Amino acid sequence: MLSVILLLLTISSFQQTTSDSVTVNSEIDNVTVFRSQAQIERISDVRLSTGKNVVVFTELSESMVPNSIQLKGKGAFTLLSITHRNNFIEETSNSKLVNQLTSQRDSLQRLITSKRARINVINSNVSLLSSSNNIANNHKLSASELDALLDLNSKRLLEFEEQKILINNEISDINDRTRLLNNRIREEGRSIRNRFKEVVAEIEVESAKEMEFSLQYLVYNSGWNPSYDIRSENINAPLSFTYKANIYQNTGYDWNDVQFTINSGDPSQNVQKPELLPRYVGFYNTRQKPNRSSGGNSVATFKRSEDNGLIEGIVMDQTTGEPLPGAIVLIPELNKGVSTTVDGLFELDNVPNGTYTLRINLIGFRSLNKRFSINNSGLNVFALLAADVYGLDEVVVTGVSDQMQGRVSGVAVENEEFVDSGLLVNQEISNQTSFSYKIERPYSVPSDGKEHTLEIKKETPQTDYLYASVPKLSSNAYLIGNLTDWDELNLIEGDANVYFENSFVGSTYLAPSSLLDTLEISLGKDERIVIERKKLKDFEERRFFGSKTRESLSFEISIRNTKSEPIEIIVEDQIPVSTDESIKVSPKQLSGGELDEQSGIINWRLNLKPNETKKLILNYQIEYPKGKRINN
Repeated sequence: MLSVILLLLTISSFQQTTSDSVTVNSEIDNVTVFRSQAQIERISDVRLSTGKNVVVFTELSESMVPNSIQLKGKGAFTLLSITHRNNFIEETSNSKLVNQLTSQRDSLQRLITSKRARINVINSNVSLLSSSNNIANNHKLSASELDALLDLNSKRLLEFEEQKILINNEISDINDRTRLLNNRIREEGRSIRNRFKEVVAEIEVESAKEMEFSLQYLVYNSGWNPSYDIRSENINAPLSFTYKANIYQNTGYDWNDVQFTINSGDPSQNVQKPELLPRYVGFYNTRQKPNRSSGGNSVATFKRSEDNGLIEGIVMDQTTGEPLPGAIVLIPELNKGVSTTVDGLFELDNVPNGTYTLRINLIGFRSLNKRFSINNSGLNVFALLAADVYGLDEVVVTGVSDQMQGRVSGVAVENEEFVDSGLLVNQEISNQTSFSYKIERPYSVPSDGKEHTLEIKKETPQTDYLYASVPKLSSNAYLIGNLTDWDELNLIEGDANVYFENSFVGSTYLAPSSLLDTLEISLGKDERIVIERKKLKDFEERRFFGSKTRESLSFEISIRNTKSEPIEIIVEDQIPVSTDESIKVSPKQLSGGELDEQSGIINWRLNLKPNETKKLILNYQIEYPKGKRINN
């Protein structure tokens, strides 16, 4: 059995240092990635002395969630306290480059020394030539000999001066290069502080021993988004779902060759059931503040729109339903944000295709963070912010697990082994609220904030295919794959690439709803099914009966199957629905279609043989008061 000490608390900084503290540099061994956070597990061996020991687990991510720290150990020990603190290492930003630049500068300085030595030699030669002129005068040379000597010395002095000018120019150029190198050395050699967190545990053991510890904690700036590849070879083969996890993290530490578990849960969400408070009704008082309930989390719903790249919506109080002005709406990945108007409205335009986080903040309300995807479309957002029950007051929460039993001064631990995580390789683990996938092979995710795709699993659920068409809106027939037992697939909202008959059909957004018995997957249109809808003007008429006007409208829908195999197709059309009791709509001919009187939608389920054509007649009558106009 494992010794587990789970301390869920708001932890203050630990400033005490002791002479017998042990500093531990641990390695990341396992990572469990949740939707918006991740749990890190670090394994380390620690040599403990008899009595009290202070163990410092150092160089941990600044993104650590303090109230999530868990410490596990093999062997008997007593945990007296556990806390966290901030620390940093001051070091040169790029020591390797600084060393290279310094070496180049030293070479240039040696070159300057060499050139100055040449100038000294030239100066000595100049002095020697000047002395030779005096010697010539003392020897009483003839005029012709003296002229020849002076002419020779003049030429040599001129050569020396030209050499000095050339060397001094070279030295000047080298000095310029040296100054540039010195500037770069100063720039690259600036000290930077690598900040990190440390966990400090005070542990007591009865005898000296070496123990293995597992330190676990949650980190922000990490998570995963689901995506799918949906494939169908033909209408006689089931759909194939490939689940993918797009993992991102910017915690400051790379996750290199670690064991991953993908979990659909979100530990950042409130796990408490919301409580209903009494709702009172009375006369409106402008001075009375609304009674905000704290019984839930801020939520947002997304609906796709046709405005490409435009995200617009409204932010409202979850309790009162009133719009919230001044809320900050931000897409952190794009550094793009606005504040809501007095009516709670906001608008973000020119948002490129991709997956982002929508963040909404307002003082006094719980922040909202929601991942979304946009692909050649827009989004309408309806956001409800829940009031923060704690407001701006400080909150301290302390919790202890069932395993924290022992002396009052600490937690005595007798277990010898780590607790089994319960996750099996290549097996999906589900519970009432979430499910997990244990990845078989180690994987690496750098701390770069980018998404890195990891394949989770494949499923081939039983699929029923049929075609569907809405001729009033489109003359195309669309192949639909229907999944009846889709709730067993553990699908999450996400982008999906659709392939049919080894060809890419397009992208869609999978948004399963647990309220529907059947999940429909559109596999694209089939050009081999020809559909035409036309108005029959010969059957169109308007007549007057006393104080009433009667209009009759007729349409013909033609469906032709040019495929080499039979098909089943659902055709949808509609008749108008009256919004006024003085307007009556009566179906006259539906060609066997089923009418939903509430929506006015008609469904035909047809079976067509190869090269067969079927025609449907839709005829209905509208009766309304004479002299009135209708918007049919």
